[in-house]
Amino acid sequence: MSRTLFLTALLLGLVPAYALASADDGHADFLVGIKYREEGQLDLAVELLTKARSESQSSEERNAITAELGVTLLQAHRYAEAGPLLTEAYQNSSGALRARRAIDLGDLAYALNHRDEARSYFTEAQQAAGPDSAIALAASLNAARLEKSRNKLDALRRLLPQVLELADSEAKGTLLVNLGHQARMLGKPGAATAYEALSHARDLSYSKGNTHLAVESLSELAGLYEDQDRFSESLMVTLQALRLLDAPVKHGQATLLVALEWRQARLLQHAGDPVGALTSLRRASNQLEAIRQDLPIDDEDGVSTFLSLIEPIERSEAALMLQTSEKASASARGAALEEAVDLIERLHQAEMQDFLGDRCTVEVVQGPATALEPKTAILYYLVLDDHIEILLRTDRGIERRTVSVARAKVQAAAARFEAALRDDDPQYRFSAEQFYDWLLRPVAAELKKNAVNTVVEVSDSQLRGVPLAALYDGHHFAVEQFSIGSVVGITMTRMAPLSSDSSRYLVTGLSKPGPVVAKLDAMREQLNTRAALPSTDGSPAQLARAESTPETTPPVTTRAMRMTRSTAGLSPEDEARELALPGAGREVSNLGKLLPGTELLDSQFTLNAFKTAIATGHYQVLHIASHGYFGGSADTSFIMTYDELLTMSQLQGLLTGQRTTHENSIDLLTLSACETAEGNERAPLGIAGAAIKARAHSIVGSLWAVDDDSARRFMEQFYRGILVDHLSRAEAVRQAQLSLIADANTSRPFFWAPFTLIGGWR
Repeated sequence: MSRTLFLTALLLGLVPAYALASADDGHADFLVGIKYREEGQLDLAVELLTKARSESQSSEERNAITAELGVTLLQAHRYAEAGPLLTEAYQNSSGALRARRAIDLGDLAYALNHRDEARSYFTEAQQAAGPDSAIALAASLNAARLEKSRNKLDALRRLLPQVLELADSEAKGTLLVNLGHQARMLGKPGAATAYEALSHARDLSYSKGNTHLAVESLSELAGLYEDQDRFSESLMVTLQALRLLDAPVKHGQATLLVALEWRQARLLQHAGDPVGALTSLRRASNQLEAIRQDLPIDDEDGVSTFLSLIEPIERSEAALMLQTSEKASASARGAALEEAVDLIERLHQAEMQDFLGDRCTVEVVQGPATALEPKTAILYYLVLDDHIEILLRTDRGIERRTVSVARAKVQAAAARFEAALRDDDPQYRFSAEQFYDWLLRPVAAELKKNAVNTVVEVSDSQLRGVPLAALYDGHHFAVEQFSIGSVVGITMTRMAPLSSDSSRYLVTGLSKPGPVVAKLDAMREQLNTRAALPSTDGSPAQLARAESTPETTPPVTTRAMRMTRSTAGLSPEDEARELALPGAGREVSNLGKLLPGTELLDSQFTLNAFKTAIATGHYQVLHIASHGYFGGSADTSFIMTYDELLTMSQLQGLLTGQRTTHENSIDLLTLSACETAEGNERAPLGIAGAAIKARAHSIVGSLWAVDDDSARRFMEQFYRGILVDHLSRAEAVRQAQLSLIADANTSRPFFWAPFTLIGGWR
């Protein structure tokens, strides 16, 4: 459905009568704001409704505008802003209006996963609706979302006759589509109920000449047929819906068009028409690109629009484009490879926007075809259901390779490899050679032919926990052959070399945590509530650990976060001792000799002191030797200061507040004790996300909890390589890793492989 379920109450009430009457008296902003919302232009709607609210002339008027502004913010998933407004409108309403506001608050609670609170509001709305049966039914349908599958189907079956008894109206049609959608999502048991509701909605739309309702009902019917493998019928109904969406498509119908074109592509591909399928995918992708900035991060069911729309469409388009390019002419094949690279870049841009929960934070700073210097290669990986696509770009163009291996096998192997590396398990060698065969051997000849000495990886989600540097050809690690960097996407990477200004360094560290340890339990509770941490009973990485038999290795002191462990019985003092990083103190002291500037260590490294330091100077390099944790989203990623947790959003606020131009951006952000969540494919995005939040050209971080002394040695060698030997950032990382490999005590990948350079590699 393109309309969110929680707008049903608004559709039933339409525009308040007083607003229609006052539209000629200077209150057009209110009506236009609602119109923009109905078209999906939420930012404009919020702007106009906010203005109308500030200019309201009476308490009744203000209350109505407050309600509509709250609903608009709710639809935009700006929950913290929506809550107070919806509560205010609810408290100042009575009767049927209060019932509508109770539905709004119930939907807010549902979005926040406060299910008992949501149920309470929906029950109140049912009781307060009075003679308005449409509002009562809207509340009942929303409440049905809270039920388990069997109970939900029973509830929908009871409600369907009541909805059918309503007088024909747009509200009735909306309720029928709502009910049909919920029944369809129940699979085969709900199919008959879904068909009855949706066919009635379709017939009603025809009789009323309601094109939008017709398209919605036809789209749901087409989905129902596709679910039942009735592909020819699904295609026929999809084409009917597409014919009703004549160009130019209204803004509010754009996501419907995307969904229909995507379905048509799937059906055409199933029918053996890959060319027609690719044409439909291109139309869907182009429309999606046109509306991407206006798409909410999550849809009405709380599902990421990246996962539900953007990723499957653009991944499918890239895969089909590469497949069809095999039979094309040389010039057409080259154009297809360039187009596929562009799609992969757009895919990664959208994924980073989804991770950060903000479409505006991620900037496109250059094109994907940016000229490469000789001896540098970009490797794009795309993991598909039955193979891996590899696109190798050098200064001579793009080459394509494919590796036949199932996605599930890649995922399982990546989990085993990651677990072995994190645990310093000697069995990592098998996985290191396996991934070399999959990711580097297919392009080894081209890399040698082009005398490549720097490899920059644009990895796919299943591979982000696999450090390319640790891949093994049977004789050497990849890092012994190449300087290696990583980027989320070339288009998001600033390529400026490191500044020669040696006076703009801020070096901070936390060797002895202070009051911040008291804040960790609250963060653990938040992480567990959001299910952001890996489970302790069956995550892929943990299953892989259980299957391995680690060898006894010398004990090491790791820079390890304890976010996944219980702290019951531990005093703050004991926990502070466990989180101590002796090497961080020596690291800050030694780097201070290499990086003249400002130093903040331990009790000096408070959140306020950090804010003050940031406010008093534009720093070229920001080095933080403290525990950091990156979960599955920006909300679950943070750094520890002496007294507080510094979130990614706070970091962005501090740095961007002082940096109004790209010239003042940070050249390098280094997090020398960070850790990504185990078993979470998206967690490594947190390191790149920190760079984007800080507007840093590049970032050095670690994928797992590192050995304290090795981290100190790595960082000192890394900065010496940049500042004394004038190496590129990628080569400085390589030399620092090679220095650890050369020492028998730290030669295993556990000690050097977690360090990763993301962003500008020069």
